[in-house]
Amino acid sequence: MRDRNALLFSILFCLVVGVVPILQLLSEMRHGDRLQAIDLPVDMLKTPVQRARAAGSSIEILIDSLRAYRSSGVLLGPGAYERVDELVARSLTLRNTIINVNCYTIDSSGGAALSIDSLCAVLRRLLDAADSGDTGSVVSLIDSTIGGAETTRHLCAGANRTIPGYIHALLRGIFRETLFNRQYLRAYEKELEDRSIFILAIRPVMQLVRYALLEDAGVKAMTGRNGWLFYRPGIEYLYRPSVYDPRSRSVDYNDKAINDDPVAIIADFRDQLAERNVELMVVIVPGKGSIYPDLLSKKVTPELRGEVSSTPAIINRLRNKNIEVVDLFGPMLEERGRDSLAGDSVYLARDTHWRSRGVLRAAATVAEAVRKRPWYNDEHMTVVWSVDTVEVVRTGDVGVMTGLPDVTLRRLRLSFDSEVTNSFPVWHNYLDSSGTVIRREPFRDDFRNGRIVILGDSFSRIYQTDEPRGAGWVAHLARELSEPLGAIISDGGASTLVREKLARKSGILKGKRLVLWEFVERDLRYGAFGWKKVDLP
Repeated sequence: MRDRNALLFSILFCLVVGVVPILQLLSEMRHGDRLQAIDLPVDMLKTPVQRARAAGSSIEILIDSLRAYRSSGVLLGPGAYERVDELVARSLTLRNTIINVNCYTIDSSGGAALSIDSLCAVLRRLLDAADSGDTGSVVSLIDSTIGGAETTRHLCAGANRTIPGYIHALLRGIFRETLFNRQYLRAYEKELEDRSIFILAIRPVMQLVRYALLEDAGVKAMTGRNGWLFYRPGIEYLYRPSVYDPRSRSVDYNDKAINDDPVAIIADFRDQLAERNVELMVVIVPGKGSIYPDLLSKKVTPELRGEVSSTPAIINRLRNKNIEVVDLFGPMLEERGRDSLAGDSVYLARDTHWRSRGVLRAAATVAEAVRKRPWYNDEHMTVVWSVDTVEVVRTGDVGVMTGLPDVTLRRLRLSFDSEVTNSFPVWHNYLDSSGTVIRREPFRDDFRNGRIVILGDSFSRIYQTDEPRGAGWVAHLARELSEPLGAIISDGGASTLVREKLARKSGILKGKRLVLWEFVERDLRYGAFGWKKVDLP
């Protein structure tokens, strides 16, 4: 009897194990989705060869185009600029081919990727030279670019488009990029879980049950006291060791080692700006958990405000490198002390970001630091600003990130209350000769007339480019300084992506005196794409 039950159990187990992937495959075919079951063999046997062919073809075309450009005799002016601009676009396409190893792996730190990054940087310099340089510098840059392309071709397996090259790419695809690649296997497993029709069916029920019984808001959010929600990476930043602690570099296989050096990258950026006679001022925004740690747990006392973060120590590192930093921790803590008087909080309860009290205090604090610059009182365009007051209803982004409002179980649906906050749009007033306002326009970026450029993340975006617009700390800094300015913003990407945006439009630095680089403190550990060196053309 026992053997018979064991046999029946084995048969049932085999049926389940066999039926589940078949049902998954049928579901993907029915909905026209990519068939994940064949991803592994495709990425082992087909993708490496396709990638090698594409990279090889792109490099050859790039090298041939550069040589044709060099021998054309038309090296300067509009026609040359358009030709080099097309080469820049081709180099970016080549970069995507190189770093996108397959559908689960991106490698931007390998030799080929670093080589193409250097190649792109030289091409951007060539673009500027073709527009306004001299023939000798253009020829020198063309030769450098051809040399960089040859180096990239050498580093790309299979890029020489020969049979041995393809075999090399194929073997690397099998042994380094798929079967024995931890990053690939984890990403494959995660997508397998995320796309499973069975998991998708039971996940809503489990989400609601876990939140109802355990107040578990999921992988992106943490529940606090009094209905507050916190962005989980922001809290993890607080309780994990500093990015300069050796423990952040020696981690187990479930964690990601922190090998980037934010201070060194910021110092390098400062030096690149200094070569262009532009100063750098860093503005680190404290996360909500640093100012309101006692609303995370009853065990955290209010006395720990401002003492739970490793950011002040990193600010000291920056200052020891002679990098100017505007410290917002003190002002935000002081502003929090006025909560009972103001009748609200400095940060939104169910959002990552600050209310307008934080916006105004940040703008005033940074403006005070800017006004101390020796050049501040030099002749510059003066703007008269005015301010309106509007009421804004915000749906907290942390509540949205939980995914719980999207879960509907029969008639049961969870929602988080929206928050109402006052906001203060800034207007540009145009005056006649008597000083009377004849018209006014909403704040907008003015890179042409401004002396200051802001690089920022979502703390620079909130109220500024979303509702009600022109009411963020960028606009209020312009109001405090009575002058125009412009901002380049990348949500979550102020560590690297925003500098890449600046590099692509580096011409806006002409005539500028100061770059204000704002980022939230958690980006020191969790900034998108880490802290990479970005060369300004």
